[in-house]
Amino acid sequence: RQALAEALRLDANHVPALLALARLAVSDGEKEQFAQYLATLVKLAPDAPDVLRLQAMSEAQNGNAAAALVLAQRVFTLAPTTQAVLDLASYQMAAGNDGAARVSLQQWIKDHPNDVAVRLALASNLERGMNVPGAQAQYLAVLELQPDNISALNNLAWGLRIENPGKALEYIRRASNLAPDMPAVLDTLAVIEYHNGDHQSARLHIQKA
Repeated sequence: RQALAEALRLDANHVPALLALARLAVSDGEKEQFAQYLATLVKLAPDAPDVLRLQAMSEAQNGNAAAALVLAQRVFTLAPTTQAVLDLASYQMAAGNDGAARVSLQQWIKDHPNDVAVRLALASNLERGMNVPGAQAQYLAVLELQPDNISALNNLAWGLRIENPGKALEYIRRASNLAPDMPAVLDTLAVIEYHNGDHQSARLHIQKA
């Protein structure tokens, strides 16, 4: 904060310093300070993607889902990045349009098949839409790229716990070996052990969780 304040003392219109201070204000819950920084940024760099992203965040916090979505679409058009498409999909879902979010994520994956973060977001979206096979396909694709991805292993195991508890146990044990103390993994492990008839291990793992 001291370094950023010094930067602004030397140049009151230094956009990177203002952006950094605005983000700090958000993380610290300083709403009035954030609003002041954002107002200055909008005057200095109204079309900068980082400024538009903060505007979208502000609109969302104030309950203006439609306005946030418009701003997120502008950000994605100006600077199409992983974070931009994740933000866009998030605002589309907040506006009640899971289908549009799914299309945004699917299109990005079509052009960027190795983007693990977007594949995980798409899998989550498909799960909400009750498309379990589609979500499982995304988790398997993630594991092709990152065999030790704990989220993919955990969520894939959870999706298979009823129809194929034996296979689910293989995936969740891999996750458990990687993250033996993670509560979410322990919870999934316990449930899947229960479905496999190993009640003693299930009890031990849920107690640990």
